[in-house]
Amino acid sequence: MHKQLIVARIDPHWTITSACIRLGTRKRSTLMMYDHFEMYSIGPIHMLVLGLILIIPFWRLFSKAGYSGWWSLLMVIPLVNLITLYVLAFSNWPALRK
Repeated sequence: MHKQLIVARIDPHWTITSACIRLGTRKRSTLMMYDHFEMYSIGPIHMLVLGLILIIPFWRLFSKAGYSGWWSLLMVIPLVNLITLYVLAFSNWPALRK
């Protein structure tokens, strides 16, 4: 028996099905639910853009409320963002105390 080394490469058209066909192996249905799942993936540049779209308005909101703008970085962390919104909504804003 010969063992084959499979090297993963970054290619948007390289799917489990095409890899199995190219290697001449049988496709297992448990490997991936959808063959073309990669078209729904979000790359790092898209994530950066979406993060900036989320952070910039919250930075201004926290600054206007009298908090540090750095609190807006918590808005990209799941569940922590909900807690941060509740703190912002129900606490006494430092800007209103002045």
